[in-house]
Amino acid sequence: MLLRTRVQAGEALSLEEMGSFYSHTSLERETVYNQGYAFTLYLANRFGDDVLKDISQALSSWKTYNVERAIEKATGIAADEVYEGWLNELRSHYSQV
Repeated sequence: MLLRTRVQAGEALSLEEMGSFYSHTSLERETVYNQGYAFTLYLANRFGDDVLKDISQALSSWKTYNVERAIEKATGIAADEVYEGWLNELRSHYSQV
């Protein structure tokens, strides 16, 4: 419900905001968790389960200093495009509910 409310209000966390738990209220931390979990499911459904392993492997490289680069390495698509695709899918889904 937190995710749906934020998406419909145009207040979904950015990919960068999803990467931090510090200095947030407990509700914001819950939002980071919920949105991150939903995004992870989207990645696995769209690209296959191996994409999660590939992102983790990319993050283990000293040359990959953020998740955006890891997502691009794992998918071959810019992270912001992947992220926007996910949000668009959610917007479409929630508008039909």
